[in-house]
Amino acid sequence: MKDIEYSERAKERIELRGITKSEIRLTLLYPDTTEKIDFDNRRAHYKKFGNRRIKIVYKNLENRYLIISAMTQNPEDSYRSKLC
Repeated sequence: MKDIEYSERAKERIELRGITKSEIRLTLLYPDTTEKIDFDNRRAHYKKFGNRRIKIVYKNLENRYLIISAMTQNPEDSYRSKLC
């Protein structure tokens, strides 16, 4: 498996949103859904963990995955009812 590298933005977002590196890895490797982003060859993967959903944005580089950002969605939290 390729290494997973995190941008500074991703590191900040992961800590701020309480996302674990294990959740990032599982979302990257075993997503529930995927989406191609029409910017800079980026992709988004989504995975549900209990009652919250994780979204990661990443680039698939030659020898590693670069995580650009990570977000959460919790349907019980109205402030976070949309991915941010």
